[in-house]
Amino acid sequence: MSHDEIDRLIQAEIDGEISAEDEARLQQLLAEGPEFGARYRESRSLAALFAAERERRPGPPEGLAERIAARVAAAPAPAPEGRLISFPTLFRGVAAAACLVLLVGAGFWAGQRSTSAASSSFETDVVEKVRQTVRERDLPRDEADRLLDRFRLERERLEAERQEGIRRAAEELESGLQGLVERAGR
Repeated sequence: MSHDEIDRLIQAEIDGEISAEDEARLQQLLAEGPEFGARYRESRSLAALFAAERERRPGPPEGLAERIAARVAAAPAPAPEGRLISFPTLFRGVAAAACLVLLVGAGFWAGQRSTSAASSSFETDVVEKVRQTVRERDLPRDEADRLLDRFRLERERLEAERQEGIRRAAEELESGLQGLVERAGR
């Protein structure tokens, strides 16, 4: 017999919920082996300790259940389902404008990253083609390097102008949204 089965029989006996058949089986097991007897005595001892602890603990204060019931009955009814807070039009407009600004900013950031990656790839391709041409035609390498340096400087200048243009456009968009919010809030 497994320990789980013995524990189940012992617990049922301690709880006073054991059937006559299970009681006979438990008594037979206790007579068969000293380990079952030790297990039984340990379980009975723990049950007695728990019972004594329950007796020492004070119960809930008298009338506690009635006081709780009275408070629940006096509490206001819950709010009806639906919108708990109604925001004025101004707040909805501000929230919409904030969402748009976040979306535009996220789009700008993502576009800047993808454009930067594409620009870097393009530059790598150009440099590789120039070096290949220099090798194939036996051109002076130092002059080709100067041309590449000018190319890089011009590309960086154009990229800075592009980013400045995007920043100005984003500021204009933000300003326009702010005006829209102000007009909607009247």
